[in-house]
Amino acid sequence: MSSLIRADGLIRPYRVLIPLLNQRLAADLLTIAQAMARQRAESSGRRAGTAEAIILGVAEVHDSSFSSARPLARAYRTLLNYKPPAQPHPHEGEAAISVYTRVTTAHSVAQGIIEAAREANADLIILSWKGYSHEPDHIYGRICDEVMRGATCDVLLARIGAGGLAAVREMLLAVRGGPYAEMALLIGQALMPELDATLAVMHAGARLAQPDAPAPWDEPFRDIEEELQGVAHRSLSGIDGLEAITEQLANHDLTIIGASGELHSPHMSNEGRPGTTLVLSRLACTLDKSMLVAKTHQPLELMRYQRPERQPLGEFDVEPSAETGLSASVMRPLIERWGVENSYEVGEFADYARLAELKQRQGCRVSLCLLVEEPTHNLPAMLHGLQVAVQEQAPLVDEIVTLDGSADGAIAATLRQQGFTAYRQGDLLPEISTYSGHGCLLWKSATCTNGDLLVWLDLRAGRVISGSVAGLLGPLLVESGLEMVSGGAAHKRDGAGLALDWSLEAIAEGLRAGRSEAVGALCYHFFPPLGGLTEPNSYDLAIYRRTLERLPVVAGSWSTIGLLLAVIDQGGLNRLGQVELSRPPMEEGARLRHKADGLLSLIGRYLRDGAYRSGRPRSAALAEVAQLHQLLGGGRLNPRRTAHEVEWRELETWELPPLASLPQYLERTSSLRGRGPG
Repeated sequence: MSSLIRADGLIRPYRVLIPLLNQRLAADLLTIAQAMARQRAESSGRRAGTAEAIILGVAEVHDSSFSSARPLARAYRTLLNYKPPAQPHPHEGEAAISVYTRVTTAHSVAQGIIEAAREANADLIILSWKGYSHEPDHIYGRICDEVMRGATCDVLLARIGAGGLAAVREMLLAVRGGPYAEMALLIGQALMPELDATLAVMHAGARLAQPDAPAPWDEPFRDIEEELQGVAHRSLSGIDGLEAITEQLANHDLTIIGASGELHSPHMSNEGRPGTTLVLSRLACTLDKSMLVAKTHQPLELMRYQRPERQPLGEFDVEPSAETGLSASVMRPLIERWGVENSYEVGEFADYARLAELKQRQGCRVSLCLLVEEPTHNLPAMLHGLQVAVQEQAPLVDEIVTLDGSADGAIAATLRQQGFTAYRQGDLLPEISTYSGHGCLLWKSATCTNGDLLVWLDLRAGRVISGSVAGLLGPLLVESGLEMVSGGAAHKRDGAGLALDWSLEAIAEGLRAGRSEAVGALCYHFFPPLGGLTEPNSYDLAIYRRTLERLPVVAGSWSTIGLLLAVIDQGGLNRLGQVELSRPPMEEGARLRHKADGLLSLIGRYLRDGAYRSGRPRSAALAEVAQLHQLLGGGRLNPRRTAHEVEWRELETWELPPLASLPQYLERTSSLRGRGPG
């Protein structure tokens, strides 16, 4: 079991993954997760309830394209949204375990579970188990066996008998030796107060010619005898382990055992008799009794010592080279999978009451920010409608703030007169900048709000509806691991979202014509991870404050692209999500033609800084930026000087400091100003 202390010294949640193989058992599995979370918190001396449970759905892919699993993935999300499992009830004074959902895609269910546990850095997988296997070469079943062999964390198989865990009053902990005896004991300890049940501990083993002689198989039990002294339990004794446990199993509602080496010889023990787990599970099924089988990933002798934090493996199986990075061909299947797992529809989050409950359970505040750079028709009426929908009817939002980026600040003055909260951007941190670029407005909006989650809506759509707020919030409240969500128009999806292999000439023509699809093609050409986004520069966004505060923000019109790349760089592609909103696509038109050079400048900056490269050498990518500049009518650039020439659009590429470092930044700039010229 891994440490609850992260590398930076902060407490991280104890994380339990529960694959949804049988939904009617979800409540009982969550009860086990709550109990294990409490036990781990108490054993480490920390506050109980610092834990997360992730309900996982695996959409199995039956061909080479992940996009074929899109309907099944959406069906899983719909099932989890409209029939969420019951929340476990915490003890008095204890925080409830936070429950999230996640849908993943894989070529097999077992592979999907193992990869999801690795990506979530899970401490424990709880698998519902039938209690038997129809396949002669598997003891627990194909999926269970593969997960137990391949998981990099602890695994618990749960066979829930008649009446569920609510019917459990007497538990049997069968300790026969083996490397997983200590985990089985921890589970028994955790469930005693949770189920208000008694625990009987049986230590039984094979007959020995010399009973007093130490036996290697008995060492694990000897190692935990001291811990048993502090556990309220009844001791049972037996000579022949299998016979003794079989006799006692019928007298108890729940039996807990440790897994054994039978995973490699499933149906026969070393003595040629049927494997112990096979015999016990058959009996449990016959009697309709509950049974838990525990397997820890950590060797027994290390369990009592704190282990360093397990770092999740990278998202890519191929390491990028220093010069070329990852190619588009390598990225394509990864982006396809991301597009299936991390793309949502606004209709999936139509249950505002459930979102409000999740928000309250997680104890987070939400700030809704409207960034206005030019007069918007009927803005007061839109604000009033939002207040009614997302504050009065459903408490999704704690505050609504408008930032006025216009030259005269008249919009903010008018809104304040009507009782709304509004700021002129020039009044916020004027020592940083009075520039009214979109990125600067976005960055400053975090300084005048106090929400843990920040949501921005794009007023260029002409109307703002509450569904967009719920759609952007929903994935962050429901899914574990997401840090930022981008919104886009639903009907802009083109197949799997990857039909973006445009030539440079086609990209330049699209930019000149003001086609917003050209922005996606351009981003994919230089930054393949952005290829799955329908609108990479959408102004409809939601992000955790803790994430935004550690990221730099590009001040100009292309701030969203800079944020997306920063999130990917720091956390990986799976930290991003996108939601299809009920709004028309943003047709850029003349605005795009006039600001295309700024986008090329931003691309050149990131290429120069050595990040987000495609499969081409950096020199070749910079030459392509110069070629695009020329195709757009900007004249010829020397490729060798592109890295410097692209910075001439200072406002589009100017980088605001991360908010977390703002005090030091202000102190440094104030000191520099105080020195005077020279």
